[in-house]
Amino acid sequence: MGTMVLQRPSQKILNKMQELDHKEVTENEMIGINVYILRETKNLTQKKLSAESGLSISSISKIERGKRVSDKTINRICDFFGHRNTELNQKLILDSDETGINITVRLKKKRKMLDLDRELLGLLGVK
Repeated sequence: MGTMVLQRPSQKILNKMQELDHKEVTENEMIGINVYILRETKNLTQKKLSAESGLSISSISKIERGKRVSDKTINRICDFFGHRNTELNQKLILDSDETGINITVRLKKKRKMLDLDRELLGLLGVK
């Protein structure tokens, strides 16, 4: 498991990466971006990936769009591509050495329930 080395990423992948420059994304969105990159790198359509991984096309589409799916589904797609969840949800799997372009994508800070409670209390005028 680990780093994937590409000789030359497709223009489609490079375009996707450039769209992401200076964006803040959730962990689910980061997984989706990386699954898209892995799928495109292997020249798989969502339909073919569905047939090979046993996941529905709908699940693959949700993953790639950064929507919430079950941990079981995430683990299954990660296993299919030979990566751990933690490899795909923290940073882009392609770096500037592999793409020739420098992309900065940040993870959105997770909000804790305590932060939300304080915010709600503030809105209610309670200190």
